Amino acid sequence: MVPDEIQVDHEAIKRLGEKFLSLADMHVSPWLAKVPSSTINPGAFADADDLRLAFNNRRDALGEGLANIVEAIYDIGNTLVVVSKRYEKVDGDTASVAADLDALFERVREDLPGIKL
Repeated sequence: MVPDEIQVDHEAIKRLGEKFLSLADMHVSPWLAKVPSSTINPGAFADADDLRLAFNNRRDALGEGLANIVEAIYDIGNTLVVVSKRYEKVDGDTASVAADLDALFERVREDLPGIKL
């Protein structure tokens, strides 16, 4: 049985957005901050320079990937907070909310190339 009217819980949407923001701040960003200072000193042997270069390349790729993930998480969290505020004021017309969510999908695709949404 389908209800006559769907009720949107804008407070729950806001809390979800805040959880995304907290996730970025408390769990992902601290790891991102540690990446640039990661180093290895393999010593002096034939492949030491190659090892150091490989490590640095991987470290830089990890930093870039984590930065993109943080950006995507912030985009999701901030958009959900904005959407929750719009739902407070929406009176049946959800076009602006849908536009916000469409824009969010595009931003996440830009932040995380290759993601399938």
